Amino acid sequence: MAAYNSRNTHLCSPEQLLFFIFMFYMFFFLSVFSFVSPLSFNFDSFNPNNHEINYEGDAYPAAGAIQLTLNERDKNMSGKTGRATYTKSLQLWDNASGNLADFTTHFSFVISTTNISSPITGDGLAFFLAPSGSHIPPNTEGGGLGLGHSLASNNQRTNSTGPPFVAVEFDTFVNQWDSDTGAHIGIDINSVTSVATRPLPASIHDGKKVDSWISYDAKLNNLSVLFKGYNAELGIYYIVNLRKYLPEWVTFGFSLPRASTEIHYICSWYFNSSLQTIGYDEIIILIQLHHDKAHIIV
Repeated sequence: MAAYNSRNTHLCSPEQLLFFIFMFYMFFFLSVFSFVSPLSFNFDSFNPNNHEINYEGDAYPAAGAIQLTLNERDKNMSGKTGRATYTKSLQLWDNASGNLADFTTHFSFVISTTNISSPITGDGLAFFLAPSGSHIPPNTEGGGLGLGHSLASNNQRTNSTGPPFVAVEFDTFVNQWDSDTGAHIGIDINSVTSVATRPLPASIHDGKKVDSWISYDAKLNNLSVLFKGYNAELGIYYIVNLRKYLPEWVTFGFSLPRASTEIHYICSWYFNSSLQTIGYDEIIILIQLHHDKAHIIV
């Protein structure tokens, strides 16, 4: 056995030991606290005893689905409106770092014409984000998506008196401010005059279940939508910095404008988000500051 040589033994100085301890805690902090706990859920169906969904207006859970309107076949449903939102608010961005959250959601839904003798459809439904604590505004018209006051001006609709919102609409009725000639997907920013649109199958309100995926890439500021149903697969996207239009904390869910001849079901709903509150660059700066302060040469 070789003789023990104390000269080959390296003992850490107090400064080096403090540095190693600091590094350990910083990497622990980075792995545990640099991300807000993800807001994530997956509902395959909706139970009336599930208290994770808030229902407003005429929305209610029935037959395992969210019904955004009363199911009153062949009855006049003019003036009906509903909203279903998740009970917890979403932190959309972090005030300290300015970072935005990534999120993705997938839901299946059904739009069905209730009065088959009428050629007039309703206004579809929308997935939306709005300031935390917001509720259905009063005097919301059909074209307002149940999200805000809609004022007619120069053949367009604005949201000048309502709360801010960002929404993806699945519109089944052509209003005078719509640029499309039929049912369409629309991305809306504080207005029901969409900033981006894509035609939907004309049969969207025929009662078949369809699917949509909506995601937001915070680095690219890309809000994208994918729709599958009625033998169609459609995509649309819009580049938008959501921090400019919405507060730090938001309510999110589904909204239905004042319907007339449609019923609307949300059959399933998946959602996941993540928000980095402290970036890797900030961690490196903190480490460097500690390194310089301790005068350690690595």
